[in-house]
Amino acid sequence: MKLRLALVLAVLVLAPLASLAWLGARFAADARAEVVARFDEVVRARLAEQAAAVGRLMGEKVKALVAATDGFPEEPGDIRDRVRRDGRFRFVLVLDSEGRRVFPPADGPVSEAEEAFVERTRGLWQGRALGRPAAHRGEDTHPQRQQQGIAPPLAKGNQMTLGNGPGDVDVIQAAAPPTPVPLTTVATATADAHGWHVWYWGGGLNLMFWRRIPDGRLVAVEVDRVQLLADVVARLPDTGSEGGEETTALIDSAGEVIYQWGAWTPAPSQAPRILHALPAPLAAWRLAWTGTVPVPAGMAPGLLIGLVAIGLALAGLAVWFYRESTRALREAARRVTFVNQVSHEL
Repeated sequence: MKLRLALVLAVLVLAPLASLAWLGARFAADARAEVVARFDEVVRARLAEQAAAVGRLMGEKVKALVAATDGFPEEPGDIRDRVRRDGRFRFVLVLDSEGRRVFPPADGPVSEAEEAFVERTRGLWQGRALGRPAAHRGEDTHPQRQQQGIAPPLAKGNQMTLGNGPGDVDVIQAAAPPTPVPLTTVATATADAHGWHVWYWGGGLNLMFWRRIPDGRLVAVEVDRVQLLADVVARLPDTGSEGGEETTALIDSAGEVIYQWGAWTPAPSQAPRILHALPAPLAAWRLAWTGTVPVPAGMAPGLLIGLVAIGLALAGLAVWFYRESTRALREAARRVTFVNQVSHEL
């Protein structure tokens, strides 16, 4: 009888304790998930702010290039003089209102650099791709992925900031495969429309700013890729600016790290946790955050103390109930013992 009662009481105590322990573990897991979600939200907001800084840079470049193409000369010699004087120009392509190339001139003397520029942009001006939406050109907008580096290393803060990073190029490529992006960002179809044209040549992304000036000509300016990357890096945090176990990298369309900041070096097999694309026209480039999320281990102290208190209360209640339930048996046993003693004496 006593053993059966003890087993019943043990079940009555252990079943609620097991349920409470399961609920506590579930609550702790939900709390950890909430902490992770809030942490990721903070990181995404920070990456969005950094990407917005790059977006403001590109907006400034648009304003500067629009101003630089005001009153654009017509004679090849005058155009060359402007290109030489203005550091914002690398090469210039000029098409007439019918889409025919007028600079570099097809029937005039051109330098070797201009001839090379004409060759690498032939698909743009021969196919009349500039100034037209990608959907109207019938072109494949998926960029050609090149595996070569896009520029020589850049130094910032006396540190080399361009390279393959901590050996995680393949991981980044697997985690963030480049997605198709429109080749052209086109403004409204007015006499002063302008936009960006993106194409891939020489192992990386190239940008060309085009503008339809009031006289009907289309002026396209090739942006210096090295200078562009230097300007983008200047808008991002310095290397080593992030403390703790985290690092952020800027990766290009081929998945290669071209700049990173943060003193922590992740394991080669650790994939980026959060990815954020830069604004157009640099949408093929991404910010990749890699780090350790500070998740609390185990149950919260308050929850654990509560479970222990409930367990002790249930155990005490079971002991009290057991003693009260067996009191009558103990009293009967004492009476039987007394009767036996009296009978034995008689």
